[in-house]
Amino acid sequence: MPRPNRNALAYDYLLVVGPGRSGSTFLYDILNRHRQFEAPRIKEGYYYRRPAKVVRLCSRLGKSAILLDVANLAYLDSTLPPRIATLGKRGVRTLVVILYRDHRERALSMLAYRKSRGEFSAWFGDANLERAVVRDGLEPNLMASIYGVEADVLTVSFPTLVGETAVVLRILADLCGTTAFRQAPRPPLNDSAYARSVALSAVGKLAALAMRRMQLYRTLEWLKRSRRINAVFFRQGASVPQECRLSAEAENLLADWAHACRDTIERSSECVERGVWLKRATASD
Repeated sequence: MPRPNRNALAYDYLLVVGPGRSGSTFLYDILNRHRQFEAPRIKEGYYYRRPAKVVRLCSRLGKSAILLDVANLAYLDSTLPPRIATLGKRGVRTLVVILYRDHRERALSMLAYRKSRGEFSAWFGDANLERAVVRDGLEPNLMASIYGVEADVLTVSFPTLVGETAVVLRILADLCGTTAFRQAPRPPLNDSAYARSVALSAVGKLAALAMRRMQLYRTLEWLKRSRRINAVFFRQGASVPQECRLSAEAENLLADWAHACRDTIERSSECVERGVWLKRATASD
């Protein structure tokens, strides 16, 4: 991959579209510590939904930094492609990053996560939880839709992100035109955390939603990272995680989706390193 001009950042806006349980928080923490990436509020900003705001923030940053936005569920948003197109028309150069994890592995990870955290979808039995997890999967039509956006698209596999982080960071620095990242951190380790009670977990979730509504982003971020606050809602490693399984129907569906998504990736983009693919925008071809 050719190295860009280091005197100019290649993008104004970097949008990571998840999905969750694919390393998005790990990548967010790395990028947010680099002086040439800036997330003015917190992870899950969904700035692209307000193109005028993105233009304003990018103008404020100028050539000093790239606006960072990690939005786990953006891949489910049907308005993503037209809004990215709108940003392009307004002069915002966007890089979309997809974190790709095998569908079955991600589903099992999400099942365990939602069970341990007492998430709403886990309240009504395993069948309901499985439907919710599958429903939030990266369907082939969603992958094709993202690849159709009028922007460059970088896809990074989960094993490469956590196993060869330094390689991914080198590619990002070269692609974005930033200075090199510092030494890559160790792969993320998910500390086991279990909700003290379903009711308490619900209170915390509702409080977080209310704070988002009130735009108390900085306070919410501080609370999420506070060990004392987390200790109120969760016990760290206090119990053995429940075994999670998928029905045969779900296994087959996710296998089909994984095959179709991988086909889209390999057909629509260039493999620049093992587990990393780049699709250039049509306008750049």
